[in-house]
Amino acid sequence: MATTKVAIDGLWHCLRPAFSSFALAGFSKAIPSYAGIHTKSLRTPPNEIKFRTKPFYSKSPHNPRPQEQPKGRLSNEELANCSNDTLYGKLLWDSLEGNFRQTQQIVDYLVRERHEQPSLTLYAALIQSNICPLHGSAGTVAAILNEMKEAGIVPDSDIYSAVLQALSVHPDYILRNAILNEMHQRWFNLKRQGWHDLIGGLIRERQYELALDKIEHLQRGGIRVASWLYDQLTYALCDAEELDEALKIMRFRVMYEDQEISGSSWYCLLDVASRWYHYDATRYVWKKRVETHFINPSDGMCLNVLNTAARHGDSVLALDVFRVLSNRSVKFEMHHYEALLEAYAGGGDVKSALTVLCAMGDSGIEPSEASTRAIYKSLREQPEGPKEAFEVLRLLRKNGRTIPIIAVNCILDASSFQGNAMLALEHYKQLRGLCPDGPNTTTFNLLVRACGVSHRKDLALFLVSEMQALGVSPDSLTYDRLLLVCLQEGDYEDAFKYLGEMEKRGWAPRPGTWKALVAKCAAAGDRRAWELIDRMDERGLDTVKICDWLNEVWGKTDELEKVEKPESERTTERSQGAAV
Repeated sequence: MATTKVAIDGLWHCLRPAFSSFALAGFSKAIPSYAGIHTKSLRTPPNEIKFRTKPFYSKSPHNPRPQEQPKGRLSNEELANCSNDTLYGKLLWDSLEGNFRQTQQIVDYLVRERHEQPSLTLYAALIQSNICPLHGSAGTVAAILNEMKEAGIVPDSDIYSAVLQALSVHPDYILRNAILNEMHQRWFNLKRQGWHDLIGGLIRERQYELALDKIEHLQRGGIRVASWLYDQLTYALCDAEELDEALKIMRFRVMYEDQEISGSSWYCLLDVASRWYHYDATRYVWKKRVETHFINPSDGMCLNVLNTAARHGDSVLALDVFRVLSNRSVKFEMHHYEALLEAYAGGGDVKSALTVLCAMGDSGIEPSEASTRAIYKSLREQPEGPKEAFEVLRLLRKNGRTIPIIAVNCILDASSFQGNAMLALEHYKQLRGLCPDGPNTTTFNLLVRACGVSHRKDLALFLVSEMQALGVSPDSLTYDRLLLVCLQEGDYEDAFKYLGEMEKRGWAPRPGTWKALVAKCAAAGDRRAWELIDRMDERGLDTVKICDWLNEVWGKTDELEKVEKPESERTTERSQGAAV
């Protein structure tokens, strides 16, 4: 009968995590037999030194390698001059330090030249030496285990511990689960070091959920988790951008007063969290380590923290970043001020945001329209926001601060959004007292838009005369918005007048404004709608849809009203979000 072959892939691992040990035999047979040991007898040599696995990372100055013990790879003469006890002692330390080739050399010499019998000590040393990141491998470990099985040598707890430690460096999901199954069947319990090796292997395989589950198991059992393992898991979670879990681990360690949290793990968490604008982790590490002067973040990291604070409206954190940077005599650029301004505005502190905007000008940095977007977003959501913000500017001016025209324009923009043309005009009348240079083209563009939202053509025409009196030159956006205001009236001839002036200057309306003109003419049965479409064709605008629509609704007033109103609203919405 043909045997069924099981496809062992990632899906199988997910569905069958407790994979049975029968897979180990099939895996090992595919690897050539390890030639380092030739089985002769199962008799244990009388001078055998008991081998106890000891992790390479646990060595300390209190338990160093004996000075009289030879180091490095030995020559044939040196091997011949060493006693068995000396060779076994060197074998122990070489395997613990992951000296793969030196371990292999000593085992081969002991078996071939000194006629030592293959034993658990020699096999454990060979397996332990596979912690070498360059020469060790899970395949070699599986081959050694397979050779032991063929020789009838039953692994003990030291062998299993060495295997798990080697697999923590060279992960192999199938082999590890086979070993754990076998240990369970033989009633071997994992020791503290074995748990650490198991979790370390899971971390290397990026099985973070399983690793966290095993750590929680140790915590519930009262087993202390080594700090190095927490650090390794923190690095891995940060690399995987699992910042919530990394923060939980760090908070747990602080809560239980772990005194061995490495500075590099704090630094790594702050670096990654600020880079991905993770507010909770960034704020936690900053307060725990930066404010207490344990970490000195780089300028780039400070900028990331500043941007994180800006996104979440944390002005306190943003101001502390400024403190750190100012202590280094960093010259603040526009992006620094804009982030601080956004933090204040996002937190609802418009007064401080406007103060920062004024400070930019005092520092020789000319703010742009983009610099005021955070303030604009905050003001437009508050019915009394524009009025209160204007009072703030008056107070700042009274205190001797220079008010940039862009700050007043931001308030006018918010008033325009709310459709309060009278308030915007009132602020315009008081503008000279704040800004000696007076209004600019952007100021009038915003005021004309406010007139359009409020359906006040009379105010728009007044503003046109004001521009002429003050010598402020209009731009294409000024004419475009005047067109939209005129189209709201029954008599829309002024719209064609401004269109003619606009074209003489070499400008053209925006696509939405062209469509609004066509719709207005069509509603009145004005044949100029077709002339407008010809002009659109000359400028390369797409007119296929509007021609089809015009042919369909020509003379149907009800249909035109349904279409014209949304078009006007869309034009208004576009103009509100556009840079002016």
